[in-house]
Amino acid sequence: MRDKIKDFWRIESAKMKDMSMKDKAGYIWEYYKFPIIGFIIGAIIIGSVVNGILNPPKDTFAQIVYYGGYFADDMLLKVETSIADAAMTDEEKLSDAVYSTVIYGATGDTQADMANSQKFMVMVAAAELDIIVFNKFELESLKNSEMLIDITTVMDEELQSRVGDLLIDNVALDISENLFFRSAGLNTEDMRVGVIVNTARLDNVKRVLNVILR
Repeated sequence: MRDKIKDFWRIESAKMKDMSMKDKAGYIWEYYKFPIIGFIIGAIIIGSVVNGILNPPKDTFAQIVYYGGYFADDMLLKVETSIADAAMTDEEKLSDAVYSTVIYGATGDTQADMANSQKFMVMVAAAELDIIVFNKFELESLKNSEMLIDITTVMDEELQSRVGDLLIDNVALDISENLFFRSAGLNTEDMRVGVIVNTARLDNVKRVLNVILR
């Protein structure tokens, strides 16, 4: 077997001996592209598995969905980090994390809009979402779809008195002038915040809201 391999490489080396570098590259790609592609895919899969073992994904402490808008990733990361620092213990940070999801608004592309809507509904059905940030024009639709809980049920008396007139129909809060989000660079003009109806992390939601609304 070893001799066959040596003979193979000897023959291939002889074929490429007088070729230019460009011709050699073309020859190798022409005859060995599938093994090369297979090797690359295998390396990616192995790397992904190893990374998953060495750096397993953290559980969700809370997930905020930004519905019908766009915010840059660096801004969302700043929000996540600020919430984690203020709402989570050092021990919780080792196993849990705050995550963000963006569901884009109407784009005019029927298929894209349908895909975004389906993504949102699937994530709600799977109880993956907790807090929702949305434009004020989405409020009636979210209320009619019964997507929001009575937000006062996750606010203590002190927090309720603090938000005062920001409370809207007991299901959302006006965060147009919210300093927490604005400090992360988010433009929250005409934005609202609410709590998804089937959140499975109510205690964590309470802690996050206290940070956002402090």
